[in-house]
This record gives sequence, C-alpha cells and structure tokens, in this order.
Amino acid sequence: PAPGLLPDTADLEQLFGELGHNPDAVYVVYDDEGGGWAGRFIWLLDVIGHSGYHYLDGGVLAWEAQALHDEPTATREYLQSRLGADDLAIWDARAPTEYSGEKVVAAKGGHIPGAVNFEWTAGMDKARNLRIRQDM
Repeated sequence: PAPGLLPDTADLEQLFGELGHNPDAVYVVYDDEGGGWAGRFIWLLDVIGHSGYHYLDGGVLAWEAQALHDEPTATREYLQSRLGADDLAIWDARAPTEYSGEKVVAAKGGHIPGAVNFEWTAGMDKARNLRIRQDM
C-alpha cells in the first residue's frame, strides 16, 4: 500500500454501504489487468474488516482463456448424497486448529466427517507471487 492512497476508514465504510456491501457476503475478486486492482480491492475489504473474499488466480482473462465454467460443479445436496464414497474427497482448506475444532470461527467447530485438511497456504507458490503451486 502506498502512503496517502488509503481513504479514511469511515468514508470507505460509507462508500461500501452506498454500493450495497453486505457484511455477510463472500466476494470473488478479480480484474482484467493481472491482479493489481484486485489486490487493491482486497486491501480495502481488509481495511473495513471484511474477510469474506477469494481471489480469482490469473484474473478474468486467464479464466476465459481456459474456457472455465462459472456454475457450481457440485451442489450441497450432491455432496451430502456422496459423503463416505471412496471416490469422493472433501478438502478442508482451513488452519489445522479450525479443522480439529480447537479454534471455532464458524457457526460450528470441527470438520465434515472424512474431510482431509490441507491448509490453503500450503498450496501457494511464494516464488510465483502466491499463485497456486504448479506441482499439485
């Protein structure tokens, strides 16, 4: 963050409110210029105390170039019907303390039975500006 470029927190909260910000929303943040603008937006979300966001790796251009779909590939009902199946793996990307239930930051502590814990930061490649590791 560059000095002097951060709006006053109260003004920022007011602006987000005027734009229809929902404190319970989870945002998928991306841009079409390589991630700089998305990173700035995430920074502003952090400033107002909103931690419900995800970064679209590579931005919208990478998403479109790979012809990826924007619909969910698995519904809650589908996953619930498949729990316990040998060919289904559920990845719990939270910290080990959240997975174990030692630290509770959601409505319910612990994890879905059978879920595998792999903290999301373990999948980030520090040499590639924290993009997803290529060896996974």
